[in-house]
Amino acid sequence: MDPGAALQKRAGWGGRGGGGGGGLGADFAVLTSGQARRRKQAPRPADFKLQVIIIGSHGVGKTSLMERFTDDTFCEACKSTVGVDFKIKTVELRGKKILLQIWDTAGQERFNSITSAYYRSAKGIILVYDITKKETFDDLPKWMKMIDKYASEDAELLLVGNKMDCESDREITRQQITGMRFCEASAKDNFNVDEIFLKLVDNILKKMPLDILRNELSNGILSLQPEPEIPPELPPPRPHVRCC
Repeated sequence: MDPGAALQKRAGWGGRGGGGGGGLGADFAVLTSGQARRRKQAPRPADFKLQVIIIGSHGVGKTSLMERFTDDTFCEACKSTVGVDFKIKTVELRGKKILLQIWDTAGQERFNSITSAYYRSAKGIILVYDITKKETFDDLPKWMKMIDKYASEDAELLLVGNKMDCESDREITRQQITGMRFCEASAKDNFNVDEIFLKLVDNILKKMPLDILRNELSNGILSLQPEPEIPPELPPPRPHVRCC
């Protein structure tokens, strides 16, 4: 199946010191007391919890994108993901505090039975390919079939071409992507990484009913989907496997 056609098919779901020696001490005591009160205040709880899943072929940089966004780190030789990994990050958009649970999935087919459970609970999906490897672009129809089979119909999808830092090795042009939202990024250079996740979350919020967005929650987090089952024990990762 032509990757462009598959993407088009899915696109429709788209002190003043006083006069004496005690003046400074009094002002200092007030300042210290105020700082102490601020330290004791609990942070504002999140309004929403959203689950986002990152999918794509082996070696396209899914883990690097997640770690750059959540920890602002990049590993030149990080290990391949075994099964599923996840990170947590809180962002603020549209006046709401949102706790993001980001699931990073393995790209190898042998883990499909484990990772498929995470599609159903995802409100956002980031599908990644490597702009320097045509085969990862050619694999997109396979991933679209997985999305159609397991993901919710209202899940927000964003296609991402990673590794813009390797422009001289580009094999996939921007003109080859038609019919759906997509963005190019570089986890290594930290280009467009925050924008990818924030745009996806913003698109999810746009689709929420207004009564939910206007509701200020006082009893904890509103989870917009059920928790996925945690996979069983997984085999240890193979050492020295490189992934960009």
